[in-house]
Amino acid sequence: MARSIEGLLARIQHPILKRMVAFWDEKRAGRAWPLRADLDPLDFWFAVGYVSLIDVWAAETGRRRYFFRLDGTRQVDLFGVDFTGKFLDQVYDAESLPLAEASYGAAVEQGEPQYHVRQVDFHDRPIQYEVVILPLSRTGAAVDMLMTVVTRNEEI
Repeated sequence: MARSIEGLLARIQHPILKRMVAFWDEKRAGRAWPLRADLDPLDFWFAVGYVSLIDVWAAETGRRRYFFRLDGTRQVDLFGVDFTGKFLDQVYDAESLPLAEASYGAAVEQGEPQYHVRQVDFHDRPIQYEVVILPLSRTGAAVDMLMTVVTRNEEI
């Protein structure tokens, strides 16, 4: 049974994030989450630079890893690093990694969007941003991808 996202939409500040969460909700079409095949970047042209696509990998050790298939240009500008083709643990420092892994892990485990407003030091740079983490699936059986949409707070 699909859950309502009205409470989430009421908390989100940035209009691009609101629009992307509404888009995600529409594309899930009554399912727990949308399939990756349901998402065409032409349908969310307004947010393409803000979006990253992340594969969820189950490591042999039992620890999940997050591989950036694509990192949006606006996210690269914000963080100062292009995560494309890298694992999360290759670009985050040891101090910041647990928070990011917990946020991504909650989206995978709960199968529900996660929303955060954060101020962090990333590679010795203070960054303030708003993010939604949207669960996706290739087959519909489990969350095996994530879509993040990140905006600077001052872009509102």
